[in-house]
Amino acid sequence: MVSPQGAWKRLCCVAKGRGDEEKAVKTLKEYLDVFCTDAEAWEELASLYLSLSMQKQASFCYEECVLIQPQNPSYHLKYADSLYSLSTPSTLHLARQAVGYYSVVLDLTNGSSVHAKYGLLCCLDAIRSQGRGSSSRLTEDEQKLAAKCARELEADYQEKCPALLAHLRATGILSSGT
Repeated sequence: MVSPQGAWKRLCCVAKGRGDEEKAVKTLKEYLDVFCTDAEAWEELASLYLSLSMQKQASFCYEECVLIQPQNPSYHLKYADSLYSLSTPSTLHLARQAVGYYSVVLDLTNGSSVHAKYGLLCCLDAIRSQGRGSSSRLTEDEQKLAAKCARELEADYQEKCPALLAHLRATGILSSGT
C-alpha cells in the first residue's frame, strides 16, 4: 500500500517529469503544508524554484532545511550560496550572513570544505569591494578568517591540484585574505 506521503511525492515527480514545474511546485507546497519537516522535500522545492529563476524562494527553502537538519553541512552550504547569490551592493548584509553560514560549514566539516572556504572569501571580497564607508570594512575577526581561509585554500590546491593553483591565484580571491 502506498502511503499518502509517497503518493503526494509521486504526483510531484509526475508533474516534474512532464515538464510542468509550476504544477510540481504547487503540489510540493501542498505536501509541505502537511509534512513540513521533510528536509528532502524542501530541498526539492528549492531546486524547482531555482529552475524557475526564483532565487529568493529557493533561499527560503534552504533556510527551512537548515532549521530541520542543522547538523547537515550541505544545507548550510546551499543556504550560504543562495545568500551570496542574492547579495548586491545595497544588500551586503546578505553576504555577511553567508559568511556566518560558510563558517558553520567549516566547523561542521572540521575545516575541510574547499567550497566553504572559497565562498567565504568571495563574500568577504564582495563586502570589501562593494561596500560603502564603514560597511566595506571587515572586522578584525573577518580579516583573520579570510587570511586563514586563503592560506588553507592555497595549501589545498598546492597539495591536491597544483595545476589549477595558478588559476586560483589569477582570480585574485586569495588576496581577500591579506
